[in-house]
Amino acid sequence: MGKIDELAAEAFFEGRNFKRGNTEVKVYLELDKVWFRELILHGNTIAIQTFDNWIYITNGGYRPIDRWGNCLPISVTTKNRLNALGARFGVKIHVSKREAYLNDTLWDAEHAVAISNIPARKTRGLQYKAHNHMVTNFE
Repeated sequence: MGKIDELAAEAFFEGRNFKRGNTEVKVYLELDKVWFRELILHGNTIAIQTFDNWIYITNGGYRPIDRWGNCLPISVTTKNRLNALGARFGVKIHVSKREAYLNDTLWDAEHAVAISNIPARKTRGLQYKAHNHMVTNFE
């Protein structure tokens, strides 16, 4: 895990804005409370935490092409950023044979999947809770 991965995950869970290179964390407040936060990579949202504490992850709609012309499910950078977030819940993303896996379960990275509904301030040491709460987009 790289330094930017760690810093972005830390900012995300602490509920503070962050920007470094192509990575940004935006926090939206309502009545001085965190209402919504998002992790953005190259202008695409790859993770959100909603007001009710659900955290959703996705590839942000970006599918890179490898040197042989094959379409991959998720970029290395996106995978690293999401793994930094998921580390607090025991969530691990990896790619094998051009397929993405979330905790060893085949995952269509284009569709958002919930990884937890635990408040961010209480996440240290807790395990992955849910991954079957699917949504098709963040809007």
